[in-house]
Amino acid sequence: MSPSEVVQETLLKAHERRHQFRGQTEAEWRAYLRRILANTVADAYRHLGNEQEIESLIDQSSAQLEAWLSEQTTPSMNLQREELLVHLADALAQLPADERTALELRYLHDPRWSLEEIAKDLKRPSAKAVAGLLHRGLEKLRSLLNKYS
Repeated sequence: MSPSEVVQETLLKAHERRHQFRGQTEAEWRAYLRRILANTVADAYRHLGNEQEIESLIDQSSAQLEAWLSEQTTPSMNLQREELLVHLADALAQLPADERTALELRYLHDPRWSLEEIAKDLKRPSAKAVAGLLHRGLEKLRSLLNKYS
């Protein structure tokens, strides 16, 4: 599947399952779409099996989904997004330095750093160690961001 096909499949699934969405905000809608995207990519993974191809597919599909979503915004949605970004910055500042750095390099840096690059920069033994660091950081970040909702 190409990134465009993955995005189209994601949007089709979201439309078909729109009655299942229980959120109230744009952030919740985006998170719902990202979950569907992740499931769509996981389905593609079963067919491809190549980790590098999957990572590339996730990155490209996510970027296309974000581009599509940014075209669908209203002024109030933009204000809500700005508020969320302020909360995100506050929450990131509360994380341990290595977790914050790993998350920033992986998800906020352009271009996105690979797990191997982050491991080298943070002097971690492996990409798997960085994956654990990212997982812990994301869990803490979600917990911190839930306080703002």
